[in-house]
Amino acid sequence: MLLKNSAIYLITSLIPAIAGFLLVPFYLKYISVEEFGYLSVILMINTFITIFATMQLHSSIVKYFLEYKDDKDKQKRYLSSLLFFSVFISILFAFGIYILFDYLKSFFELDNLSNNIIVLGVSIAFINGFKVFFESINRILQHSKDILVSNIISTFILAIVAFILLYFYQFKLDSIVIAMLLSSIFGLIYYIFLNKSYIVFTFDFSLIKEPIRFAIALIPHTLSKNIYVMADRLILVKFVSMGDVGIYAIIDKIANIVKLLTSNFGKAFTPYFMNKQKNNETENITNLILFTNYFFLGILLGLSLFINLIISFVESTIINYAYLVIILSTAFIFKNLEMYLTNFLLDNKQTKYISIISFSAAILNIVLNLIFIPKYGIIAATVTTTISYFIGFLVAYYFVDIKFKYIKLPILKLIQDFIFVSILVVLVYFNQNLYGVGLLGLYLIYGYFNYFKIIKNSLLKEKNEK
Repeated sequence: MLLKNSAIYLITSLIPAIAGFLLVPFYLKYISVEEFGYLSVILMINTFITIFATMQLHSSIVKYFLEYKDDKDKQKRYLSSLLFFSVFISILFAFGIYILFDYLKSFFELDNLSNNIIVLGVSIAFINGFKVFFESINRILQHSKDILVSNIISTFILAIVAFILLYFYQFKLDSIVIAMLLSSIFGLIYYIFLNKSYIVFTFDFSLIKEPIRFAIALIPHTLSKNIYVMADRLILVKFVSMGDVGIYAIIDKIANIVKLLTSNFGKAFTPYFMNKQKNNETENITNLILFTNYFFLGILLGLSLFINLIISFVESTIINYAYLVIILSTAFIFKNLEMYLTNFLLDNKQTKYISIISFSAAILNIVLNLIFIPKYGIIAATVTTTISYFIGFLVAYYFVDIKFKYIKLPILKLIQDFIFVSILVVLVYFNQNLYGVGLLGLYLIYGYFNYFKIIKNSLLKEKNEK
């Protein structure tokens, strides 16, 4: 079940990501890079709106839904009360946005956009908030296929509507925002239809007092995590042109494929880790860390080999920024290493140190961006993001390996792999030809003697012992 759901969730995440990537060159035929920058700003705003408009109430479903599994009536009253309270909070928050609309429009440098586009764009945040609410029910019930179907159809609607409005009516940026809105509306309707049996017209505040406290307590963590990710874009909006913001958004779109691979592996690794920890199989976990890091570094090396081709497909005019995709992708590999280590803290209930890791990296990211973005623009944004993720990994390493000694992480081996791949990446980036393919082959040979051969011998030894 775990392997099946992990695979489905990976496909579910990749479908909209790959579709979004493939749609970028089509969008850029009808809108400018600057307008694409405006679109990325609207999506950034939506991320923060969703956090406060829903108060993260959907996060309590994961913890409390199954507590009432033996009392279906109570389960329905809990979900319905939580939903109605979420609607109430969203209405209040929407009213606040209405009052501050002109200020927010000016703060995020959206004065050149019509109010209609901004309102439609912001509406997506509220719809997605409720979509996530109902989707959480499917996740806790492990109905992963329903989530996959929803994403496939929503992505199809997005692509078709965007194509029709851009190609036949040439509505430009309006077309993309309307397509995203309709896609989100379908996703919400689909989830409501699947889970309508859980919703009844009742409200019992006593059932949701504890879930509300649980959800609100997660807002600082969720907020800091998103500030960590979005700080560079917000600072870019204030200090560079919207065209540069658009270029950065395209770079991030490509690097996001690596991010999805690492993050979805992380979702599968956490339950695996919890099970292995009970059996004290720390050595196997250490080997897994080394091997998967080798695998993701190989993905980075492969990306270096084809990055000019990928950039040319998306937007040939930004080919000079191709190396920034490699730098930004490296950040997500450091984040993956941090994920391994924070699992040890989570397992030992040292959650306050997880917050320290997030906040220290987030603050560093903001400070570095404020210092360097005004002078170096999007180059600084990619480099400082990678540095902050690297520092986050080092802080996690300090707590897990040095302070608490939960694991003896082979840090020298990791450094060796990073140095070796860094050299290969530079060589491959400047030799995107058969010579570069040969260097990729060299990395596979390196992996065979350092990882595959060792794993093979270990499995044979285990078989003989049995």
